[in-house]
Amino acid sequence: MKKLILLALFLFPYYLFAQTLNGRVYRQDTDSAIVNASVYYSGSTTGTVTNSKGEFILQAKSGQVPLVISCVGYQTAEVKNYHPGQDIKVFLKPKQFELQGVTVTSDGMSREEKVRIFTREFIGTSKYAKSCTITNIDDVDLFYDRKNKTLTAESSKPIIINNQLLGYHITYYLDHFKRTPTNIAFAGNYIFKDVATADDQKKINNNRGDAYEGSRMQFIRALWHRSIKSSGFKIYRSNYTRLTEDSIIARDSAREQYLYLAKRVIVEQRFNGGMLTYTSLIPVTKFSYIDKDGFYGAGIRWAGRLGYQRIGDLLPFEYQPPENEVKKQQDNDMLVNAVFDDERVANAVGSITIAGDKELKRFKDIVLGKGYLPNDLQFVRKWQQPIYYKVYGSMNDSTSNNSLQHNINSFFKNIADVTGLTIEQKQVDSLVNFAIILGNVKKYYAVINEDAREYFNSHKNGTGYSNYSPDGYSRTAQKIAVDGFTLQLTWLHARSQILNGLGFIGKVNIPRSIFYDGMNYWTPNKPFEQFDTDVIKTLYNSKIITGMQDADLDAVLKPGQISVKAN
Repeated sequence: MKKLILLALFLFPYYLFAQTLNGRVYRQDTDSAIVNASVYYSGSTTGTVTNSKGEFILQAKSGQVPLVISCVGYQTAEVKNYHPGQDIKVFLKPKQFELQGVTVTSDGMSREEKVRIFTREFIGTSKYAKSCTITNIDDVDLFYDRKNKTLTAESSKPIIINNQLLGYHITYYLDHFKRTPTNIAFAGNYIFKDVATADDQKKINNNRGDAYEGSRMQFIRALWHRSIKSSGFKIYRSNYTRLTEDSIIARDSAREQYLYLAKRVIVEQRFNGGMLTYTSLIPVTKFSYIDKDGFYGAGIRWAGRLGYQRIGDLLPFEYQPPENEVKKQQDNDMLVNAVFDDERVANAVGSITIAGDKELKRFKDIVLGKGYLPNDLQFVRKWQQPIYYKVYGSMNDSTSNNSLQHNINSFFKNIADVTGLTIEQKQVDSLVNFAIILGNVKKYYAVINEDAREYFNSHKNGTGYSNYSPDGYSRTAQKIAVDGFTLQLTWLHARSQILNGLGFIGKVNIPRSIFYDGMNYWTPNKPFEQFDTDVIKTLYNSKIITGMQDADLDAVLKPGQISVKAN
């Protein structure tokens, strides 16, 4: 135990380092460190400042949310391509300020009127915006062009905003502000500080929940989680043809999500339970990155209801809505993390014919998880996409090792062929979400991900792993540990545990089935038997749910969906 504690203490700094971003900030074209530069994720409460050597350490975030570095007297910089543990160097360019002479202008607009217009357009007009105060408005320079009726704003210092009703101080680094008779545009980066007191917390929480309802943040999160309908939104093409989330969401190989706007999209929502309101999403670029916290890239222009929201209505990306809203997102996450198409599966399966009554009973028992599992365990029918796997460790000789690797690869290929899932072997440890470890787990402890480590810590004496979560292949990694037996026994364990990890639970007495509990039942380089293929495709049907009974299953297994009948 003492050795384990010492090892944990030794490894902890390295683990901590891997979860942080470390860097230095310098003046452009020099090695002169910049002190007290703000380093933060824009729109969040997560940030820090550089020390006397220009150094910073900040908690790492996943995805593509930009890391922003701002400092008075310098142009703001963004770092977009970063990863945990990376040592970042940032060079800030000094701002070039033009001295504005103190003159009596004849632009036809007083300073007070300029401040009023700027505050209205920048902060907004909602009840939360009206509770905001710009504490350093004198630091904002305002210019009015009477000929073009254009108001612009500049500030050499960050704008400090106190939002009383939402309980936040906002530090906003303004890049530009321009208001014309037909358009308003401004941009910048900002960080929140939660200043709610314990006495006001209940009221503040209610206000934040109200501000979240129907906001841009809620809409982007609903898109990401595929909970548009349950969150009170509808989306249409410009001709009001109804759209689904999947029709305007694209994903890359790293499972990052993008809002795809080839043309204008209409968002419908009911405002405060009353009148219907509409927003136009106008594409600036075809693809705009979005994440689960509500962040969205610069490829969207908002017009209409959501376009009127301003700084006074914003919430930090760390904000979590009331539990009922979180439940909506969780209920829909399985649809985000699974790539399946009920109609495609139903068409692919067609009518299943089972050889006899005994086989039909076995078929149903596997699908229903009856007779093969403890009462408190449930089978899994949906799993994450893509699946990236890797085999760690080896057998005693190269021949056995190559054979085992071939068997595992063939098994995954057959699963992929039957389900349509993307299942790929990866050599980059950080991409792996399905680890198969041969032999001593401790030897590979450092390269498997955090979820895998957590699993192995709680299952040190076990050799296998099964996930019976009703939500399917969970967002945490699946882990398979296989002891170093002979090739034949190792493959038997690996086959069973891979099946269980993917959610295919059950056993039959039919030789040559992958669900058979005996030996020498299957040759990996051959396709699955029809019985197994039909079982897997049936489990893959979203209408098959945990806890259903025979009668419920029979209602699903019918012509037009999937039909099962004995000869």
